[in-house]
Amino acid sequence: MVALAACQRRQPPVRPVRRDIVQAVYASGKAYPTGYYRVVASVPGYLDKVLVRVGDTVRLGQPLFTVKNEVGAFNLEASQNTLAQAERNAGPASPLLRAARQDVEAARARLALDSLSLARLANLQEAGAGTRQSLDQASTQYQTSLATYRRALSNLEATRQRVATERANAQAAYQALKAGQNTYTVYSALAGMVYDQLPRVGEFVGPATVVVELGETATYEVELAIDEADLNLVRPGQRVYYAAEALGKALAQGTITKVYPKISATSKSVKAISTLELPPGKTVFAGSTLEANIVCQQKKQALVLPRAFVLQDSVTLCIDGDYVRRPVVTGVQDADYIEIVSGLAADQDVYK
Repeated sequence: MVALAACQRRQPPVRPVRRDIVQAVYASGKAYPTGYYRVVASVPGYLDKVLVRVGDTVRLGQPLFTVKNEVGAFNLEASQNTLAQAERNAGPASPLLRAARQDVEAARARLALDSLSLARLANLQEAGAGTRQSLDQASTQYQTSLATYRRALSNLEATRQRVATERANAQAAYQALKAGQNTYTVYSALAGMVYDQLPRVGEFVGPATVVVELGETATYEVELAIDEADLNLVRPGQRVYYAAEALGKALAQGTITKVYPKISATSKSVKAISTLELPPGKTVFAGSTLEANIVCQQKKQALVLPRAFVLQDSVTLCIDGDYVRRPVVTGVQDADYIEIVSGLAADQDVYK
């Protein structure tokens, strides 16, 4: 009785209760059409034509816009000069081929001379008038001249093939630039809808300038920002519940499909992608802001305590008139309650 009275000097105790508990992680995000991407100019230049309008549906490979690149005129002139040089190198009066042919003729003449010398010394050797050393030297010189002649022939053929290839490549490059007429066309990489068109015709655009924004028309997905502290709780397959001004009191749902293994250096958050299932009659626009609750864990009729009575996975009990901290194993948690998995009975009083 005395011990019990001593423990009751604190605030009244509580006992664990059974209730359903759901652990969820809050996140914010924006809705975008599935496959949403921003189309940029392929080259720097002036926006020449925009071939689509906002709200148009486009097919895969459909032209979107063209860019006029003034640098292309200089490239065309340079390509034309390269082609002219390649034509000279591959033509009948080619200095490269002429030099290679002269090397062949010189090697042939030297080979003929060394062949006659070898034959003459061989005849003298047979007649007993020549020396073996002279014959061996003539034979070595002949083999050297033969190898030189063969190398000259090989070099001539390689030069012919090289200048022919260079001429063909120069012709192809020139025709490609000439056909483009310094205007570059960008095509759609998916079938969908045009959601936005940014620069006006005549404005300068670069390789990083977004010209149009595209995405699918039927489905949306949400790009979520999850706090770094909650990254170990979120994984693909978890259900998400959304609220937004555009939805009124209705809730949208979805499923986590991807969690990026990187923390943003600026926002200290992790990016995740989720599907978006809208309620009947509700719609959102590209860039709509959504608030999300990601269901990480849930349990029916779990044994729980108010969060204020659980400190660092331990609870305070009254044992023989003294307050004693006892460790417990916790489970699912929400904003108000913590599940007690083990370490505490349902009929035990817990104090703050």
